This record gives sequence, C-alpha cells and structure tokens, in this order.
Amino acid sequence: MSGGPDSVALLILADRAYGPQALRVATVDHGLRQEAQQETAFVSHLCAARGIAHATLSDPASLRAPRQSVQAWARGLRYRLLGDWAAREQVRWVATAHHADDQAETFLMRAARGAGVSGLAGIRSVEPELLPAAAVVRPLLRWRRAELADIVATAGITPFHDPSNRNPAYDRTVFRALIAEAPRLDPAPEEIGRAPRRGGEIIVDHERRGQARDDHDLLHGGHPAADVRGRDLRD
Repeated sequence: MSGGPDSVALLILADRAYGPQALRVATVDHGLRQEAQQETAFVSHLCAARGIAHATLSDPASLRAPRQSVQAWARGLRYRLLGDWAAREQVRWVATAHHADDQAETFLMRAARGAGVSGLAGIRSVEPELLPAAAVVRPLLRWRRAELADIVATAGITPFHDPSNRNPAYDRTVFRALIAEAPRLDPAPEEIGRAPRRGGEIIVDHERRGQARDDHDLLHGGHPAADVRGRDLRD
C-alpha cells in the first residue's frame, strides 16, 4: 500500500469488508523519492488508527540493471519484497489497488508497442504464481479511479500524490492523459474487465484453462480474495 488515493481506498474497503484482524498491510519504500518516509509514516498512522498491522519494506542495496527502466526495476523490487514479507507473515493473498483506468492504460500501452494476444491480456484479477507463497489478487479492476478518489474524500482523508504520475517521461502518464482528453477512450469497467480475459484465454492450454476457472472461483466465490465490489460497501 502506498499513500495514494487508490491504495487508501482499498484499505478503507478491505477494512469495511473483512475487519482489521483479517488484514496485514505492507508499504514498499523504493528509495526514489524524498517524500517516501513521510508517506510511509502516513500509511502507518492510517493503519494504526484502524488497528491494522503495518510494515515498511525496503532494500537499499538493490541496484537497477543497465538500460532497465525505473518503473520496471521498481515493480520487480516491489514484488520481491512483498513476496518475502508474505512468506514471513504467512499471508496467502496479497491485494493490490489496480483499477479499471489502470487496465485501460495498460491495454493501450501494450497495443502501442505491438503486443500480441498474450500481451493484450491486460492486468489479471488473480495471479496465483507471481509470488512464491501467496496469490496476488486485484479486487478493484471494475472500479474507476474517480470512484476510489470519492471514497477517500468521503472518509475525510487527504492522500499523497506521486509526482511521477504526472511525469510525461513515463509511457503510462502519456496514455493516462490520452484517456482523460478523449471521451471515446473512457474506460467502461464491464468491458475493460471482460476483453482482456477473453484475449488471455485464447493462448492458454487445457491445464491453464482449468487454472483460469479456479482463479475465477477464487475471485468471485465467497473467498477472502473476492471482489469487494460484490459487497454492500457504499452504505
């Protein structure tokens, strides 16, 4: 969890759905921003106020490979540290705050790079093998960025905003602006979630089709990783 609005909304929704005793929160400090310590302290305070265990993860010795993008390096570091933390804490499911707008941005980025069917599969709702000891679940893929921001504002919380999200040097920032400026590209959550799943299913073999069905059941079948939108969280 970062201190951004998407992560804060996920915390609010997960706390409301499952209660503080069922949750563990981890924040990764990549060491890239001066504000990082202030942001992790903010997240720690939010969690403490709700009685939720929180840990800050970092690895100052981690070095970026030559020609590796900052974002790719940060993602690799983030999931490595989260994987180690999940194993230590015996956490079985790690939820991230990716949402419908992220899905749309990812689709357009990969399409612009000439990705094939597998690349256009988009962000998956469940990735059981991304971490060594835990499944990664993304329960907010049918939520819009604006909806999540409204949840945070209604809770009276002022989140952090990562300045890199406005840096045009990053592809994602460019496509985010493109979506914002072109109403026809406005993500429709029902379709954004459905099309990537169809694309991904074209290339999987019989065994992975079975896994996909299991993943769907995991996400929608009354499981702790179930899509929180399915619960009555708006009251």
